[in-house]
Amino acid sequence: MAKTSISLGYSDRLEVLFSYPNIPGSDEPLDQTILHWFRDTLSRDGLTREMAAVRVEQGEYILDLDGPTAAENAAYAERFPKILDIGWEAWAGPVEEIRKRKVWSTDDVDRPMWDPNDTGRWRFFLTLGVGLVNHRTLQFFHYPPARLLNPLRDSMEDPVTYRCRDLLVANGVSEDETHLYETRINSTPIAAPDDQGTNSSPPADPVWGGLIPIGYFRKFEGDMIQSLLKPHASVEGYTIPITAYGKDPRQRFGGMFLNPDKAMIIEVLPEMKTPVLGSNHPYRFFWQAQAAGGKGQVGSGKLLPESW
Repeated sequence: MAKTSISLGYSDRLEVLFSYPNIPGSDEPLDQTILHWFRDTLSRDGLTREMAAVRVEQGEYILDLDGPTAAENAAYAERFPKILDIGWEAWAGPVEEIRKRKVWSTDDVDRPMWDPNDTGRWRFFLTLGVGLVNHRTLQFFHYPPARLLNPLRDSMEDPVTYRCRDLLVANGVSEDETHLYETRINSTPIAAPDDQGTNSSPPADPVWGGLIPIGYFRKFEGDMIQSLLKPHASVEGYTIPITAYGKDPRQRFGGMFLNPDKAMIIEVLPEMKTPVLGSNHPYRFFWQAQAAGGKGQVGSGKLLPESW
């Protein structure tokens, strides 16, 4: 076993980055909230949850890893703080810019920071708890549904994830390994109700049409992709592949590189080829397949026999 310690910083920053408390009114301490999300990461990387612990020394939060290999520990020591730095830059930059410009009508000191429909559920939220070391693909989505933070506290406990798993298994991936294909990047680090990306009621984003202020996070999404993209384990000169799910993610990805309306090869990392597939959002396929003429239960995660 290999051991390492990773400095995470102090509570003023970590409370923001881990959306603390995840559930308002909870008495869970900050160190346990951090540990909750990182242990989810270990599980998605196929590792043992108990190999991680968080301690506090003179106000500094430290992640201790007692991992299976020095290489995996070193990868966490590089990637995890980098992702937190990217998140903090998004909070200190675009989020503050949105607040100063008062983009949304509810953006004042006494009401939610964004939340144009005044739902009380919009919150800053990094996509925590996904695989960071042993992942085999990247999934590029729009924004995380609010329920994944509160009350579920699990970035993968989502019908979209279940539907992607169904498709992976249908294409030959073992059910025991689907978690290695689920590392997700959200273009916008905002947890919000499900319909906010397509809801066009005022004041919608003038470019993208929905309420999510996606246009402010270009650097965030590019930095996240580059931080989690890595060489393919068995194909020299290639990285792991990326799938961009849904219209807005495809357009956003196209603005950074090329518009992935079909399978293509691009260069994200120097002298490395990255396969990219642009896809409809999983909800669309499964909505049609599960509806089956109106007889099915849309959102069940199961395909009906008559839909094949």
